Parts: sequence; structure tokens; C-alpha cells
Amino acid sequence: MAYGHEKSAANSKFSLAEVNVDKLLQVSPKVIRVPYQSLVYSASGPIQRKQISKNIKISQNIPSLPPDFNLEMVDIPAGKFNMGSNEYDQEKPIHEVIVPAFQIGKYPITQAQYQAVMGTNPSRFSENPQNPVEIINWFDAQEFCEKLSQLTGKNYRLPTEAEWEYACRAGTKTRFSFGDDKEQLGDYAWFRANSNNTPHSVGEKRPNPWGIYDMHGNVWEWCADSYHESYADKPDNIKENGSIPWTDNNITNASSIIRRGGSWFRDPLAHSSAYRGKSVADIRNDIGFRVVCDLP
Repeated sequence: MAYGHEKSAANSKFSLAEVNVDKLLQVSPKVIRVPYQSLVYSASGPIQRKQISKNIKISQNIPSLPPDFNLEMVDIPAGKFNMGSNEYDQEKPIHEVIVPAFQIGKYPITQAQYQAVMGTNPSRFSENPQNPVEIINWFDAQEFCEKLSQLTGKNYRLPTEAEWEYACRAGTKTRFSFGDDKEQLGDYAWFRANSNNTPHSVGEKRPNPWGIYDMHGNVWEWCADSYHESYADKPDNIKENGSIPWTDNNITNASSIIRRGGSWFRDPLAHSSAYRGKSVADIRNDIGFRVVCDLP
């Protein structure tokens, strides 16, 4: 089994190579949250949001964002790229994906930004508001996107796995966005060897060629997609439009979700552009997220 991939054990998801890592980092919520939404795709139309629970609704009484709220976005051009690699089975087969233009966060969502939108900061490493938010599950990230969209009138969401890799690669075909040499990773990423076992302020390392920071390391980043063992059965319509998430219709607490980019607590190979991590949707550990925004 490849490094960093997890299997089910006692209703939790742990990597065989890193079983103590997720045990150490996970913070279990006192109450199991019922997901209020799942992203789905209709064959006859665009991405839609499907209500799971009629009893849970997004509050319409949301305060305005503070005047100093700043969310820097990077314009990503439309294009096509070869997604995946031949390094691990779960990254195969390499396949071409067409990606429409979109915007992506220049940095992962910080604790200050999360606090401004959600009114709370769940992070374990909360001493610096410019650190990326962590200890959030997939539903928390989805709720943040929903609330931010309401506050701004724009459509913010989690990136699809294809959008994430396209933005991370930034036109490159190498293992990392800066080349193949993992010895250079410390210039671009906070990871196990240089992080002192803690996340760091966003934007301290070098950006990728498109000016996006922390795509390698610092925190894992949730994507919209469900996890699949490989790309072998990926539908053609998702290859033809990388903004469509390859996701199950009913996401539950135990569903396996894609996470990308590696983290401060992981080894170099988990930080490659093609590396595919997975976690159950309700886990809270070294995972954060960044947002994308649909263009008008």
C-alpha cells in the first residue's frame, strides 16, 4: 500500500504507514454532525447542491464581513493538462482533463478568515491568526464556502481534485511544481523535516509558477471529490470538464474524501503534485482547505 493512504479500521481511517499520525492528530467531535449538503452532478445540467437534511438549514441571519477581511484570489486560465502519474496505482492512469477558467485562493484559508466568516476558530495551533485553519472536517469547509458565498454574492466552493492538481502543477509536468528534486521541498513547503511539528503562517515559502502559496505542505487541503481507488473508471464528462467533482450523491460522515498537498506532519512523497490522500469526511486533524470561485 502506498504511503499515506488509509484503510478502514474500527470505523476510523488510518494509513498503515502512518497509523500513529492520524491517531495523534485527530480530534473527535463530541457530537456527530449531520451533513446538510452534498455536491452532486446532474447529467442533464450543471453542478447542483442537494439537501440531505430538511431540518438543517443555512442561517440567513449572517453578519457582514469585517472591513479588513481580505481574500486574495489568483486567476487560473482555462486549459488542459495530463492528470495523475505513474508513481502509485491510485494516481493511474495518466489522463487528459480539460479545465475551464476559475479563481483559486492564493493561500489556504487562515484562522482569521475562518473566524470572520464562521464566528469560531477550531484550530489546535491557534496562537497565530495567519496560520491556516485546521482541525476542521469536510462539512465545516463546505459550510464556510456556503456562508462566504452568501456574504459576498459570489459562488465560492471547494476545488475539484482536477482543479486542485491543475492549479498546483501550474503548467509543469514534474513531480513537484518546482521540479523533481525533493531536496528543494523545504524552499516551498512546511513538512515533517522543517516544520517543528506545527503549521506556519501562510505565504512564508516560495509560490508555485502561478503565484499560489502552500500548495505543497503546511496543511492538507480538502477537495470536493469522493475518493476512488484509481482514475480507471473516471467518467468522460468529468474528464471533459475538470470543474465537475467526481463525487457520490450522498456524502456521510464515513465517506472517503480526497485531500491534497501534504502537511506539516508528513514526509516528502505526500507533497507531490499528483499525490492523492484520503480521509473520512468527519475527521479533524492536519487538514485545512482553500477556496475556488466560479467566474461569471
